[in-house]
Amino acid sequence: MRGYNRIFFEMLAATSDHDAPGSGSILEEFVYSLDVFPVEIQRYTSLMRELDGECELLKHKIKELHAQYLQAGIKITEKSKTVGDKEAAMKKLANSSQYEKLTTMRAALSQNIAEKVSISDQLYDMSEQNLNRIRIDITLLESILKKKGQITDYDIPPGTFVAAESKPGEWILATIKDFTSSSSDTFMVQDADDHALYSLPSSRVLVLPIEEPLTSAKHRLSSRGKKVMALYPSTTTFYKGTLAVLPYIGTGLTAGDFSPGSSLCAVQFDGDDLDPKTGSPPKFIVLTCRVFVPIN
Repeated sequence: MRGYNRIFFEMLAATSDHDAPGSGSILEEFVYSLDVFPVEIQRYTSLMRELDGECELLKHKIKELHAQYLQAGIKITEKSKTVGDKEAAMKKLANSSQYEKLTTMRAALSQNIAEKVSISDQLYDMSEQNLNRIRIDITLLESILKKKGQITDYDIPPGTFVAAESKPGEWILATIKDFTSSSSDTFMVQDADDHALYSLPSSRVLVLPIEEPLTSAKHRLSSRGKKVMALYPSTTTFYKGTLAVLPYIGTGLTAGDFSPGSSLCAVQFDGDDLDPKTGSPPKFIVLTCRVFVPIN
């Protein structure tokens, strides 16, 4: 998916010229597929939420009815004097309308769960189909516009900040020394601290924005407790941690070298000593553009 955003916006600009046969209709279909996709996802997820609500209600009713059924069984057996009487009483209870209602509710719960699984499978299949079509449409559009000379292979300018996995599991702050999509899928990056050079595949390099809008930060870092990799204060190394405070706009009064208007968040880093006052790891304010969610 690398480069798709840039290619897409170039395609939008380029296809404003409708001289390329068929390019307008392809673009329209592409944009339409992007418009419909989230609507379909919302429809499926709404169905799943409805089923979740029904399942929770059934579970609550089953729990209550089950408790009543057990209590009735205890009372009946306590009144029975012989083993035969107890067996007859339990047989009668098993044939009661109460047991039948309990069985019916359990069957309804199982059916709702099966429907939810079916809907989730359909959502997965639909997502894969739509993503495959988008990939195909992008490739086709890219081919048409390259022939017209309206887009070229993209590159990432030297000096761009990245998070680079210099060793397995070890991420550092670095800058791009060289990368062009047409020549290879390998980055030449330079450690921001000791200036060591690394040649790394794109899977081990994450381009970092210079700054990040708050809306983007809130979308990426949406819940407290999320596991993240963040740049440890006063270092050029990313460490594992937990998101402790959701993204917000800094005022410039926060401790640290942060400009007013910067998107900030707070992270508790794994392995830090506990704060004796709170009994938990200290919270460090960091720029959201220096925080990412690890894939694994």
